[in-house]
Amino acid sequence: MQPLNYRVLLMTLAMSLGLGVKAMNVKAEDSGEESSGLESQGQVNIDMQNLQFLEFLSMEMSTPEEVARQKLREFAQKLRINRQQQTQWDAFAENAVHDISIKNQRRQQRQRKMQQRTAPPTSLEMIDSHLIGLNQQVEDAQRSRQIVAELIAVMDEKQQALFNHAMRLIVFKKLQRFRSD
Repeated sequence: MQPLNYRVLLMTLAMSLGLGVKAMNVKAEDSGEESSGLESQGQVNIDMQNLQFLEFLSMEMSTPEEVARQKLREFAQKLRINRQQQTQWDAFAENAVHDISIKNQRRQQRQRKMQQRTAPPTSLEMIDSHLIGLNQQVEDAQRSRQIVAELIAVMDEKQQALFNHAMRLIVFKKLQRFRSD
């Protein structure tokens, strides 16, 4: 995965907000170098405070949880979730967002532990860590299964077919990522 180029991201954000950028001259705090960006109509000078705000704004808009919520809203529309199904759909959507959030928290926790280590982990520590992760995955899968079963029970045949097709695609994608890691 390539690292984000924040200057390009911020210039693109500025353009999408209609700020018409001719020459965006931003002095980097650490290097003191100027960089010139996209050309269009008008000129916008962005000081570091505004640059930091735009960076914060762009990061906030793209959290995995927000992306998931948006995709789930779109999926609910395609499924044509009705009022009688809304409770089960909401439980499914919240579980999906919760899974993303908890997985990110667990990954960050593992990274912090690894950074705090003064020696490489032993074989037994690695196996124990792996077992903890597997047990957490089993608990998550059992919870998800129950929620999905309750949702499918209130869907009609067309909704079930579309839902099952989408879930197969998601699982297939996860397996592809797993195999490529």
